[in-house]
Amino acid sequence: MKAAPPGDPYIKVSDALPLPEFIPGLGTLFIDPETLPAGPFLAYDELSVGSHTISGVDIYYNAGHELIGR
Repeated sequence: MKAAPPGDPYIKVSDALPLPEFIPGLGTLFIDPETLPAGPFLAYDELSVGSHTISGVDIYYNAGHELIGR
């Protein structure tokens, strides 16, 4: 897969989950809905070329920042 969008069964992650269509540092994400939430995710940069696979992302809480919306 060299160019976006990939074919079936992949859909944009933003169509399946409450995420933005483009995530800086990752790009536009696509997933096979049957593998949610585990992934893997296909990611495409701003030019929609050069795909890469994302199999995991570390999420952590930074106590030095104020929580938004609270």
